[in-house]
Amino acid sequence: MLGLVAFIDPAREETYDAVKSCQESGVKVYMITGDHPLTAYSIGKDLNIVKDKSQVTTGEQIDEMMKRGQAAFDLFIKSIRICARVTPLQKLAIVESLKRQGEFVAVTGDGINDTLAIKQANIGIAVGSGSDIAKEASDMIITDDKFSSIVSGINEGRMAYGNIRNVIYLLLSTGFCEIILYCFSIIFGLQFPLTAVQFLWLNLITNGIQSNAFAFEKPIDHISNKRIKKTNENIFNKLLISEILISGIFIGISVFVVYFILSKTTMNLASIRAIIVTLMVFFEDIQVINCRNEYLSLFKVPLKNNWILVSTIILSIVLQCVFVIVEPIRNFLGMGAINNYLLPILLTSSLSIIVVMELFKVVINKKLKQKMNNKV
Repeated sequence: MLGLVAFIDPAREETYDAVKSCQESGVKVYMITGDHPLTAYSIGKDLNIVKDKSQVTTGEQIDEMMKRGQAAFDLFIKSIRICARVTPLQKLAIVESLKRQGEFVAVTGDGINDTLAIKQANIGIAVGSGSDIAKEASDMIITDDKFSSIVSGINEGRMAYGNIRNVIYLLLSTGFCEIILYCFSIIFGLQFPLTAVQFLWLNLITNGIQSNAFAFEKPIDHISNKRIKKTNENIFNKLLISEILISGIFIGISVFVVYFILSKTTMNLASIRAIIVTLMVFFEDIQVINCRNEYLSLFKVPLKNNWILVSTIILSIVLQCVFVIVEPIRNFLGMGAINNYLLPILLTSSLSIIVVMELFKVVINKKLKQKMNNKV
């Protein structure tokens, strides 16, 4: 014995945190490799991808399970996390199995043997140092060859998807409450609560400004990150529809009740409309805060995460107060004079929508936690 030489290709330091982040976010991490099963198990165990050897399989076992039928093969693939000594066709079969199970599959690879799986995946990811054919077959190329970059991409995608939902939530809930206000006014034989100019002003100062500011919302780690939407799930799911209906109905009926009561007084219609416009502006501005996150309480979402959005809300409230107080502008919008002390009262009243939607979030989070516990 003259000597012993050993070498290891260890996982990158950032990979440990990246895998942990995936698991905490509900993303399943599979290792499909041509290496020896013991080598794959050692690395997988170190990265916490597997707990024991029962979650490791080989190409030979995959072939045996494929002969038993599609259902048995899918159940087998569901129980493992590492596939060693596999061929390109076996990689393809694994991807197809996961897709049949309703998973949204992303495959990353660098060689010719990964091409079939990359092409069949929902999103194929090639590394910058990989082969040209792998890059051609992929939908995305990671130039720095880091698994953590894929995790960052997942977070960015979820943030963009969440912001799109938030904007839809805001626009439809505020639009729905306006429809309710008009419909109830017609049903009860009242004059239109807002003129065309006032209605345009309302939409300009609220939806026209804040909806664009949602694009600057920063990501935040919360319970919704652990909920993975199904591949066939529409953006208008049960949650979004419920949020729109509850908030829209509450705001619409609340404003109508105020309008109905004021219409029975001796106050002139122009002044009543000034109150209604102001109350609607305040309600819709406060609703913007609720729309920042569908699951997390607004008290747990830092204002600094989107100071632009917060600034637009403050600007909208201030502009409405100025337009009601300054007579020339007030007359241009067809609003009558009102007592200034009503402004803080109207603003305080609009905060009631926070209570309603906070209670709704408590119920939603409770149901979500129960589903997650049942799956575990």
